[in-house]
Amino acid sequence: MERNKMKTVVFFGSPRKQGNTRKMVDACIEKVGGEILTVDCCGGRFSACTDCRWCRSHAGCSIPDGMDDVYSWVEEADAVIIASPVHMGTLSGPLLSVLSRLQTYWSSKFVRVTDKVVPRKKAGCLLLTAGSSDFDMERNCIYTASFAFRLMNASFLGCVLADNTDHVPAQDNEHAMASARRMGGSLSLWKGQEM
Repeated sequence: MERNKMKTVVFFGSPRKQGNTRKMVDACIEKVGGEILTVDCCGGRFSACTDCRWCRSHAGCSIPDGMDDVYSWVEEADAVIIASPVHMGTLSGPLLSVLSRLQTYWSSKFVRVTDKVVPRKKAGCLLLTAGSSDFDMERNCIYTASFAFRLMNASFLGCVLADNTDHVPAQDNEHAMASARRMGGSLSLWKGQEM
């Protein structure tokens, strides 16, 4: 039976629950609709990968912190959003810790050699905020996020950056907010497409 509601997973990597990154996510998901799971990477619920190597011989993860529920969502999702402030030129540390738990998909693909590790093709986008605009902040973030998107079987549709947030809050950056909404529209069009 075909689902009619879109399912989206948001990996939220900001410690500021209602800060600039949240404004970007809100603008994006207002165009997505459907069911949304927000994975709070800074809430302390999820541990980083410990390289225990359990996933080299088993699906899922040995750490009993609820990440198996996230895997279920990822595997059924139509879209994945990675959202982060730029910290030290890349994604936030807590977000990277949670994304390290995608190691189970890498092990499935390259060690256990399982067909269709994450069978459902999905769309992915990256939402970034940065306090300054002095550096090329997108490049490192896109590189890291792209690796995560590949593990989750998500086609990377693009990145939206709201920079200079030390001086202009994201919600006042009309270009960034409009781009986040357009990205949400692109994600919503993805449902049901096969690439």
